[in-house]
Amino acid sequence: MLAPGKEHATSGHVPFCLSNEQLTAVKRLMLDNLRDPQKQHTPIKFPMNVNLILDGTECGEYLVLALEQNKLQIFMVKLDVCNEPQTESEDFNIPEEIVNGTNKKLSDYLDTCLVSLKKKRNLNQELPIGLIYLFPRDEVDLEQRYPAGLITTVNDAVAKMMSCRYREPACEVDLIVDTGGVCYMEREGNCRTCGKVEWGTLVNDGVLSHLQTEYNKQLVSDAPTPSKQCFNKMSTLSPQLHGAGLAAVIDWMLNECPARTGITVGVNGQLYKTDPNFSQCFQKTVVDLSLGCPVTFQALSYGPEIGTALVTAVEKRRTKIEKIENLLKPLQMSEKILQEVQARMRQEMERGLEKETHQCAFLKMLPTYICSKPTGNETGEFIVLELGGKNMHIVHVRIGGRPEEERSPIKETYTLPQNLMKGTGEELFDHIASCLLDFQKVHNLGGNKMYLSFVFPFPCKQTALNQGCLIKWTKGFAASGCEEKNVVELLERAIKQKRELNMTVIALVNDTTSTMMAGCSKHNSCEIGLIVGTGTNACYMEETKNIQMEMENMSGQMCVNMEWGAFGDNGCLDDIITDFDQEVDVSSVNPGKQRFEKMIGGMYLGQIVHRVLIGLAHNDFLLSNLEPRENLLELKHLCLIEGDKLSLVEVRSVLLKCGLNCALDEVKMVKIVCRAVSTRAAQLCAAGVAAVVEKIRENRALDHLKIAVGVNGPLYEDHPNFKDEMESTLKKLAPCCTVTFVQSDSKGKGAALISAATINAQTNQSTK
Repeated sequence: MLAPGKEHATSGHVPFCLSNEQLTAVKRLMLDNLRDPQKQHTPIKFPMNVNLILDGTECGEYLVLALEQNKLQIFMVKLDVCNEPQTESEDFNIPEEIVNGTNKKLSDYLDTCLVSLKKKRNLNQELPIGLIYLFPRDEVDLEQRYPAGLITTVNDAVAKMMSCRYREPACEVDLIVDTGGVCYMEREGNCRTCGKVEWGTLVNDGVLSHLQTEYNKQLVSDAPTPSKQCFNKMSTLSPQLHGAGLAAVIDWMLNECPARTGITVGVNGQLYKTDPNFSQCFQKTVVDLSLGCPVTFQALSYGPEIGTALVTAVEKRRTKIEKIENLLKPLQMSEKILQEVQARMRQEMERGLEKETHQCAFLKMLPTYICSKPTGNETGEFIVLELGGKNMHIVHVRIGGRPEEERSPIKETYTLPQNLMKGTGEELFDHIASCLLDFQKVHNLGGNKMYLSFVFPFPCKQTALNQGCLIKWTKGFAASGCEEKNVVELLERAIKQKRELNMTVIALVNDTTSTMMAGCSKHNSCEIGLIVGTGTNACYMEETKNIQMEMENMSGQMCVNMEWGAFGDNGCLDDIITDFDQEVDVSSVNPGKQRFEKMIGGMYLGQIVHRVLIGLAHNDFLLSNLEPRENLLELKHLCLIEGDKLSLVEVRSVLLKCGLNCALDEVKMVKIVCRAVSTRAAQLCAAGVAAVVEKIRENRALDHLKIAVGVNGPLYEDHPNFKDEMESTLKKLAPCCTVTFVQSDSKGKGAALISAATINAQTNQSTK
């Protein structure tokens, strides 16, 4: 039974009052329908299947066609992230014969109006079009007349909710009081989609007939369609029923996401705006029935044309992202592909280790003559010279038997000019010796003779710890007269030319080996070294008997420098090398070489991104008129672009400084491209590490291996996603191995440890 109510009319509607028990029953009825609409005689929930996430990049110009019963308004909307939206409009009266005619006639008429407006406004470009119906009717088949994706049809409730969300992103519900239509945001995993509730049909089967007053019954019977939209005909008379219905939707949203701390509701409709009694009663009912969540009511800030433009912008972005992702498909690595890469890497490792195939193998698996890990008893002072990609680091390292005897290393960085990297070997090593002399003078190290560890990150054929011939330059170096020469002799010859230099080279060390040794000082199980910086490489402790080309009759272990950057140079990776990779390779100083490194190394990732962006520009997806340019994007830029520390506006500024003038909505597309390229790099690196750890596990006949990897390089250390992507991929590819990554903060220490161990061994040998 109804609670006592007023008998007189107010502001054009007849109010009546429902008890809390009755309102709770209405709310429960609607919730049952929302939970399982298929079991209801009159379902009220309809998924819109539209992803409506605003990310702050919605901008640009749009045409919005707002279709009313006998009028068409065409809005020219300009969205600007930093300013208020701008609109202009023109009205077109729809002739009676068109209103009552077929959909084809209406489509023809809308098309004619669009052509007329474009001609009048000199609109030569194809602007995205949003079409909104402001009255119930069958949809017009206008999409077939324009290019795919150009026209987006928008539901009026969705448009109005999006109008609220434009400056109030927290708005997740929109209620149109006049029609009883509710639009709300649903969560599906990480996606946000739009759901619509049409509660006008809720009581068509008479389930709430006991709540109807005589006035309601008369209103229903006098209507042209007495058996339809019955709830609306009650709800128009009762703000409480609207409140109960909205409270049910809010409860449903809270069930989906209990973590919500509040819900903002955009409310529209003449009844709500013009009758303060209605709005107050409605809001009180919602608050009373939604005790589990604070509710805020937001008036409509903009017209539905703004919401329609926003939906059109989101759809435009979605369509563009789909096209971009389609272009990026060759960069996507499935688990099956990565397993195949892992298997091929393992196969090439065996070819490099075996005597019969070593000479023709592209994965050289070079012995380093380092046969043990640090014991912790190493002492001494050493100079570590590390040749890098664009810089050279000189470090003075003092290590002691106890941590308190060690001091912080003294480090200086010197630039390696491009003309020296590609000049003569004599000029290059003379420059290196000059830098060593400068370091010695600046830090007053000219007294006692100093032992020098030469960290040389290029493939060398070593015949002893302090002897090695350069096989080939990588990382952009091309200095003449160095390949197939003993690089230690080249350095010592340059040192002798500087008479004040008092240094002798005691060890030639690959940077990967140095990284592994530094990792050993932190973790006893460290037996692999990994570099992911300008280039990439790996080393590991192999059973000496397996190094057949040198030591097949020896026991124990030796560190093997894999030089895995050359993996794929024999064509074994051609099926995953993309056109973008080919373009980067052709323009490099060493075409056809270091194919694996060119898909992972930091000095190449920016080039790959650039080539992808050029492809997108040529397909008119974004960044028109983009042309090839050397070193447009460097690793430091990719780290900033992909990170979450900068806003989209700040990322746009970074791109602008790199020569990429892109709109704010294009920034997100560039981030997608960068992410695809870095993700592939991390996954390929993981496939390589998986091959190594599985080789070690099988060497030792273990069911499960626990091992640590010493890792170094800005791609691992500074990139926001590379580390996590590589480690998660490795777990899938090597499930029988537990791998711990140890960040090696000082390559200098690893090289110094190798030198100290060498001196200790020489001292022990001489005392025997």
